[in-house]
Amino acid sequence: MIKHVVLVALAATPFLSSCGSAGPDSAPLAVERLSGDQAQPKPAVAPGTLSRIADSPSARRRIGYVNVAELEAIADGPDSQRVMRLVLGSGAVRLEGATGRPTTATQIGDATILDGETRTVVGGTPAQRSALEQTAPQPNAIEAETPSAVQSCLGDPAAQTIVGSAVLGSKSAIGVSLIDTADAPSGPKLLICVAPHFFRDLHRAEGRLQRLFPSDGPADRRPIISEQEIGEREIVGASVALDQVDPKLVDELLRGGPRLVAIGAPGPAGDAGADSGPH
Repeated sequence: MIKHVVLVALAATPFLSSCGSAGPDSAPLAVERLSGDQAQPKPAVAPGTLSRIADSPSARRRIGYVNVAELEAIADGPDSQRVMRLVLGSGAVRLEGATGRPTTATQIGDATILDGETRTVVGGTPAQRSALEQTAPQPNAIEAETPSAVQSCLGDPAAQTIVGSAVLGSKSAIGVSLIDTADAPSGPKLLICVAPHFFRDLHRAEGRLQRLFPSDGPADRRPIISEQEIGEREIVGASVALDQVDPKLVDELLRGGPRLVAIGAPGPAGDAGADSGPH
């Protein structure tokens, strides 16, 4: 059962309302002096971790990522293990058997990167392990404009999967994350972020998300689907309360298989899979 443990809201998220600007006649605002973590918020773990992982053909196909502590805070034991298996595949067993206590686990192809006080790479070829052991690679897995925009949209989640250009085509990517924040719909939610190459596919992806997650149910639990601009990239994102999504669909999306790919597939070919609704 998912625990509704609300984490600290992200400093910036594509689903928060924009701030207005004061007019020339506005009264001056009182400024509250911040201290501690408010003045210097902790750096986001997910983008920090992935920026330390080398780019590769496997990374441009699929990236699975888990923040161990955050996932345990959102899900109870059985659910956290299930999410790890969906996102990491064989890496979930490697994480469970790791010595010490890794902070994060990232799956790139057949290799699992376990980060904590030190980095351990398990699986993959010797060449892959050598590349993935580097912690300041050039380029890194999310350095390019498209995966960078998708990662920004996904936030700093407990778990996420990104399917990239090797599957969806040049300058295209889609990601899904499991996150718990106070912004609407509050609590545990899925974020689905699509960055297609062509603008026409942006509208197709938005339509697929709207049909997959219809705006019904309680007003405070309804999905929020909107187009966003992150850097130079136009993307479309959906924020969907976890308790409003069929668990089977959650599994299929986090796995990063055909159901997720269909949402971001170029042209009308993806519509049949994306429009069929939750199983």
